[in-house]
Amino acid sequence: MVWGVLLIIGSVGFVTVWMMIRGGGRHQATGGGSGITEVSLYNFRYKQPQAPWQSDSTDVRAKLKVTVVAMERTTKDGDPDAWFAISATDYKDRQPRDRELDLGLRDRLKYFENLESEVIPNAKWAGEPAFGFGFEGEVGGVLMTGEAYAMRYKGIGYWFFAWAPKESFPSRQAEFVDLRERVTFMGDRTAWVEKKINLKEFKPKMGSYSVSDTDGLWKEQVLGEEEPKTDPEMKELRPTISLYAEPENRDKDTRRLRINQGRLHVYVIPTDGEPLEAAKKFVQAQLDKDVEDVEGAKVTLSDFTGPIPEGFVKPSIPYLRMKSESTIDKDKKQLHVITAQNIGGKTVVVWAECMDRARDYWDGYLLKIAGSLKGSGAELKTGD
Repeated sequence: MVWGVLLIIGSVGFVTVWMMIRGGGRHQATGGGSGITEVSLYNFRYKQPQAPWQSDSTDVRAKLKVTVVAMERTTKDGDPDAWFAISATDYKDRQPRDRELDLGLRDRLKYFENLESEVIPNAKWAGEPAFGFGFEGEVGGVLMTGEAYAMRYKGIGYWFFAWAPKESFPSRQAEFVDLRERVTFMGDRTAWVEKKINLKEFKPKMGSYSVSDTDGLWKEQVLGEEEPKTDPEMKELRPTISLYAEPENRDKDTRRLRINQGRLHVYVIPTDGEPLEAAKKFVQAQLDKDVEDVEGAKVTLSDFTGPIPEGFVKPSIPYLRMKSESTIDKDKKQLHVITAQNIGGKTVVVWAECMDRARDYWDGYLLKIAGSLKGSGAELKTGD
């Protein structure tokens, strides 16, 4: 009988370990334990908290797409009054991109209704640079306050979320910090090196300049074989680089109407004064061309002065953010980000744009790729 009991216990232990491995490192942490739960698939060790913390019994795990742990803190009456969750994704031979970490946060935060958030500047988690957000949102009609963090380490992305009812959050904040900092990295990836670089440069067939995508968003639009050409008014100048990008959360209608895309074009124009001012005149000329067949119609460009989106920074080169409106189509309002540099004796213009209705999504990404323009200074011809 004793041997039978031991055999059953051993079998249960084996099945438990096997299920953890098959579950991508997922574990159900239970309250009252003081041991260390190792999740070796994700290269970190996590010391689980003791009671009154226990494995979450609600839909948090599913709604936050949790792959590691989701726990809740319960009162003496057995009601939960605080929650935290940790998730991780293995990107194998590359580091997760900024966009992937950021979207991993924002997508999971959709669990909260009427969400408001703000960036935590200079955030760190487990000693690593991190994206951090403080947030407020509702769950089941209860207003919650919390914090969310994302970081990367040796090819793995990690996300941490902790929240409590707004009135009790201040008293829980120090505990949330402790829960977050219980993560320590293991040595499973001591020799790990990145094999795929998260950088794609777009260059013309000829010319010594480029724009760079670090977000894996932009795709090249195939240009015709006809050589780029120009005229004195530059109305027939063709782009030397054309890119487009589509958002993650596209739907059938916006995909069909192409109103949700971000677009970018690069032109080389004759140098005529300060590069950015020449670029602005050039963009205005292109917009005017769209309505030249309608008598009295015009497109107006005006400065857009909204704040730089959270998680993005100003380009390191001069730039313009502008909005355009057409007198013949009130719905065709667009956001434009323009950069320009004198490269090889010519003005290289980057013109990124999107429909104004998609501005909140694209604004930061347009700034980022338009601001990546760089050149070697080699001699260029108009249209190179």
